[in-house]
Amino acid sequence: MGAFIVNFNVRSQDKPAVERAVRALQPSAAWITAPENGWITIYEKRASKQEDSWIRDMTERLSAALAAPAISFLVHDSDILCYWLCDNGEVIDEYNSRPNYFSDVDSDSGPEGGRPDLFVRYCANGTSVADVQRVLAERDDIVLEDQRLEEFSELLGIDPLRLGTDFHSIGGEMDPSELAATFIGNSSRPGAQKGGEFRPRLAIFDEDAAGDDDEDEDVDE
Repeated sequence: MGAFIVNFNVRSQDKPAVERAVRALQPSAAWITAPENGWITIYEKRASKQEDSWIRDMTERLSAALAAPAISFLVHDSDILCYWLCDNGEVIDEYNSRPNYFSDVDSDSGPEGGRPDLFVRYCANGTSVADVQRVLAERDDIVLEDQRLEEFSELLGIDPLRLGTDFHSIGGEMDPSELAATFIGNSSRPGAQKGGEFRPRLAIFDEDAAGDDDEDEDVDE
């Protein structure tokens, strides 16, 4: 089984402000890291189910509330990587490394989306448009999309440990102190996922998932 990863990253040094913005979304549970290299990372319980419509919406709302750039990443089974890049509450760039993965189309058309000219504006100093183009491109050396995610961490200057972590990893195999993360939410502080296999969903690929509004069950320690 490959990796299932979702996280949100906000260009901010103001953790209290980020916490207020996250609380306003009334999540059942979320982790928020301390700022590092100008970024704060958020891991949210509902988003960890890979409900892409919610991931996009939450990214927009965080960006709008904080008047700051925000980018969310999704990795599905190490086979697909998507991102949504927002500024001032609007999605200005999005990307899907394998848009035909869940379709009946036999051929792989290659990645879809991705604006190197826009993305580079949010990268670490010294990053070129060519550097971004290389990470976005279809490449034989990308065996797992986790690898591409790590390359994005280098472009943006976000710790690869933070970018490679999902909500359900924290409190289990990942100690929150490793991320300097604090917990907020209405449910009990979670440990590792328990009670059966984690079954992610992507509404963009699964019409049934888009209408499934069942509440998450709380995860006890």
